[in-house]
Amino acid sequence: MGRGVFWMANAETVIIDHESVYGAWDTANPSGYADIEVPDDAQWRDQDFIDSLRGLLPRSYQPIERRWRDRDSVVIAENRFFEICVTAWECDFYVSVALRDGFDTPTGFHPLAVADHHRAALAVWAPLALSYPLRVRTNGWTTARYDVLADLERSAMFFTPPWESADPSLGVWWVPMSTEGDRGRAGSPGRRRAMG
Repeated sequence: MGRGVFWMANAETVIIDHESVYGAWDTANPSGYADIEVPDDAQWRDQDFIDSLRGLLPRSYQPIERRWRDRDSVVIAENRFFEICVTAWECDFYVSVALRDGFDTPTGFHPLAVADHHRAALAVWAPLALSYPLRVRTNGWTTARYDVLADLERSAMFFTPPWESADPSLGVWWVPMSTEGDRGRAGSPGRRRAMG
């Protein structure tokens, strides 16, 4: 039955199938994957995969030499608040955006990192979704396809732009642009007008 679906505490994780990295499964091939001719090819593919992940990360992340986070996961990049970890588990790679600890707080995590964790993960996953099909854990034994664009849209619903929360006493109100066109600046979502 296997070991179940990997889970990392204090992390947001997506799953990339081994076939996306090694090629299609081929029972006639001794290594199991069509694109892996000899065992050393798998190591080269692993390094290419790690390098491509690093290349897709936002600029705030610095690549580091592989450092073990725990017995299963390797940290490949980090910034002040987060670590990017890769875990090879069963027949999948798990890419996690994990909170960095070591801050002088009750949880050990920086409060800004905790508040911005999901947005930071989306910034990592959006470019990944252009290169690899992503899945997420649904429970201990199953996964589902992950639609990063739908998640970005849901996350945007919880974001209150500054102009919507502006105090009316500031003398400014917001006019959204219509889809039919507006005389506002091209590409802007709307324009401000002075009340008066």
